[in-house]
Amino acid sequence: MRGGKELRWTDALRAVLAALLRAVRFLYGIASDRYADLSEGDVWLRPNQHDWEALRREMASRGPGADRATCLHRAAAKADCMQTWFGHPDAMHVKIFRPRAIRAPEQTCMVVHGLCASGYADERVLQLARALASAGFTVAVPRIAPLENCEIGAASTQAITAASLLLLRLLGAQQQQQPNLMLFKDKRPERIAYAAACISAGMCILAAAQPCLRGKVSAMLLVGTYANVETVVHHVMDEALLDDYGRNAMFLNYMHVLCGRDQNRDALFRAALNLNHYQTQDKHASVVYWEREFNRLCKEHPQLAEQFLRIQRDAAYRQQLAARLCSEILDELEALSPSRVVQSIAPAALCMMHGASDCVVPSSESALLHCLSSKAVPPVRSALSVTTLIDHGTKQTVSIRAAAEVLELLRVVYLFCKAVASNA
Repeated sequence: MRGGKELRWTDALRAVLAALLRAVRFLYGIASDRYADLSEGDVWLRPNQHDWEALRREMASRGPGADRATCLHRAAAKADCMQTWFGHPDAMHVKIFRPRAIRAPEQTCMVVHGLCASGYADERVLQLARALASAGFTVAVPRIAPLENCEIGAASTQAITAASLLLLRLLGAQQQQQPNLMLFKDKRPERIAYAAACISAGMCILAAAQPCLRGKVSAMLLVGTYANVETVVHHVMDEALLDDYGRNAMFLNYMHVLCGRDQNRDALFRAALNLNHYQTQDKHASVVYWEREFNRLCKEHPQLAEQFLRIQRDAAYRQQLAARLCSEILDELEALSPSRVVQSIAPAALCMMHGASDCVVPSSESALLHCLSSKAVPPVRSALSVTTLIDHGTKQTVSIRAAAEVLELLRVVYLFCKAVASNA
């Protein structure tokens, strides 16, 4: 009996140390842009008709907690859905990262890219994927077409849900076609973990709460996530907001509610979004293209340009539009709010970090999710670090005086690594 207890004790200690080492490797990679020796590749996951029928049955489930907007219609056509979700009628393109030192990592993380034109090629997303792979995980970064198109809505959540189910179903079979990837030792994974930021992070919570993914998500590592869409809508209208990206993303998605559909107005907001995005990515050719496109649209549609400029400059006008918007589509905004479902994501662990000076999503949003998760029955394992070391997902300079904040981040990432390993 004593030998058994000692064995359990040593196993527990080994698991704690392994998770702590993974967390240190991850934070080191993020902070230094230095990673382990990694194998990187691209795969196309092509569900056959049997796979598609299974996916459709799972996503058509209307059990407790099912979101009607996210549930898939039983008659949905494969080509149409795949094109909408992944930008291809037959396959999902996935970037794969794994450490060479570990022949076949047993745990799988899915990195969900943000609302931007670069999508899964965004350098910040690739840095996150490489840091997670350096920590010892197999990392999959699928292309999510609605997020590339900056869509805030059920289509994005549905695409994340479908990508998760396809990864769980097809990744194990993929290594029979490409054995050099050697993704897993013996069988495909039974659970998946998420890593995401901002709007995409909130949509991961919405996806994890769906009946078809209940129990299949082990943990979520979320940066700058939101809790209520209505709160974020009002926040991004603030006059002191330094970055207009979030504001213009909201107007791209919802201006039609107030003024009707207008393809030219949508094109103007999209051009502004893409110009902003590529400026932050330092992509000169793309900046030149979208700047030219933005100027062309302003010249050809002076009334739309005048309205656009008023939105950028007049905070009172923006707040007026936000109030009208929230009153007209309150139910839709509530349906996209993770705060209403976060208590039903167990056994997934909720691991959050949020910039104290986040200019798009206030840190109070993550604090609300942390509070709600602690009151869930059964309780959702949750950890939160509000830190000055990041703003809206962009890392800041670290000094020795920030040691306490680094330890707080380590605590959050440790819970993530421990939850993923224990649910492999």
